[in-house]
Amino acid sequence: MVPIAYLHDEASMLEGARLAGIREVAKNMLALNMDIATIARATGLSEREILVLKK
Repeated sequence: MVPIAYLHDEASMLEGARLAGIREVAKNMLALNMDIATIARATGLSEREILVLKK
């Protein structure tokens, strides 16, 4: 039987990787000069999170 703590750690790691991927897509969209509102709608990130990535 797999310990519950291991499953929790695994889920956290996967969520972190998913978020890193979304941020990378947002950076690519910024590089294409897409507007922040469109990036926010496409990625689910807030406009504030996108502005941080833009720096």
